[in-house]
Amino acid sequence: MPDPQHQAPPAEATLAALRKLDTPTVCNALEALDVRFRTTGFSTRPFVCAAPALPPIVGFARTARIGAREKPPGTPEEIRSHRLAYYRMI
Repeated sequence: MPDPQHQAPPAEATLAALRKLDTPTVCNALEALDVRFRTTGFSTRPFVCAAPALPPIVGFARTARIGAREKPPGTPEEIRSHRLAYYRMI
């Protein structure tokens, strides 16, 4: 079984096809397919392109879902400060 962490990059034809679409178009199309419950998605309204004059680009992203077993120690301000520092580091 191939390791999903080390798959070959997409073919150039696939990348060229993706460059014809902007992210909001793709996201809105996926939401319209409604292949899952609405409560598990992340968007509640259609996306719009913030800079339609710029051409679409294709890239790769790493995503993560982070959860804690216990409430972090500290005041709400300290917790927020630590989280923001973590996100800046990432």
